Amino acid sequence: MKFELDENQRGAFHFLLLGVLVVGLPALIIHLVDESQTAVVTTDIHRLQVFRNGYLLSDPGLVASASSTRGERLVAGVLLGLAIGTVVAALCWLLRLRPGHWMAGRWSGGIAMAYFIPVALLLPANMCAPSRGLLVRTGSRSVPRTDLPLPFTSHTDTILLGPEQLALSRGNGAWQVRLRSDDREILIASSYADSALVAAGVDQLRRIINPE
Repeated sequence: MKFELDENQRGAFHFLLLGVLVVGLPALIIHLVDESQTAVVTTDIHRLQVFRNGYLLSDPGLVASASSTRGERLVAGVLLGLAIGTVVAALCWLLRLRPGHWMAGRWSGGIAMAYFIPVALLLPANMCAPSRGLLVRTGSRSVPRTDLPLPFTSHTDTILLGPEQLALSRGNGAWQVRLRSDDREILIASSYADSALVAAGVDQLRRIINPE
């Protein structure tokens, strides 16, 4: 018996296949890149991976703080692109720039997505490179209620460490690691992982910052 699909079934199958390619293929690529970046690091450095927050960081010694997951940032990037494109199209329509208002909206939305989607994967709004007695902290202003950094707002500070103590606390559903002293408090990393994994990561941070 020959198995055949009618036109509607073929269309549904093609749509499903397209969805798998659009969603599944990028997810597979991201997973493979993530695994390749952490496969060759030492056990001690691997403990810091709990503070990556889904970012694909080329340096395994970097830690990041974020209030969102990788998936949430990607969704936010897509929604921001759609919102920007819609606003630009509406403004062009109000200014009587027709019929090109839809084209302007599509281009502006596409450019916004081309920026926000990669930074959702690659560029934390706040990240730190810890070393002995020293902390290099890079931060950016982000879009409100997201961890998506705004362009051209990045700044880097080099912090000499003194009597600070690493403190672990729970806030907004995530574990937060802060450097505390009498006159300052600095958020350096966060994680949504299990408490035991986070504790091991904090111990490794202590050994890096204040080796015995």
